[in-house]
Amino acid sequence: MSQPAASRQSLVLAIAAGIGLLASAVMSIDAYLSALAWAALTCGVEEVAGCAALAPAAHADLLGFPNALLGLAAWPVVLTLAIARLSGVRLPSATLLVVLVGALAGLALTLWESWQGLLAGDLDPWVVVSLVAALAATITTLRLRLKPSERAQTP
Repeated sequence: MSQPAASRQSLVLAIAAGIGLLASAVMSIDAYLSALAWAALTCGVEEVAGCAALAPAAHADLLGFPNALLGLAAWPVVLTLAIARLSGVRLPSATLLVVLVGALAGLALTLWESWQGLLAGDLDPWVVVSLVAALAATITTLRLRLKPSERAQTP
């Protein structure tokens, strides 16, 4: 893979991680505020998207704590690795594999949470933003992981 292509992909990964971190932060704040009767949620489109009903939903706390906290823990790692790649650091293949597995797990969780929101009729727009960021991170990490020599050769 050429250096400019790897830099572009690292930049896309950094942007996706930044957007995912923002979405996770907003959803974490919403999860906290949903416990307070006097607080208004930050999504601001409750009439359209219904996130006021989604934040306290059972599927938003799959593991006993707000799912967005997982994003607050994972996205800074992805962002740091993307910035390291942008600065010229060559990451080991195993590191990219771990990032890919994490991105796939995040993608699966956000897909599941989006599906649950659709079934409940309350799809939080920040979950959709997080879904798009996880999809971009998964695709980009996969592209970074697969070097041209590792791709299947067609005769």
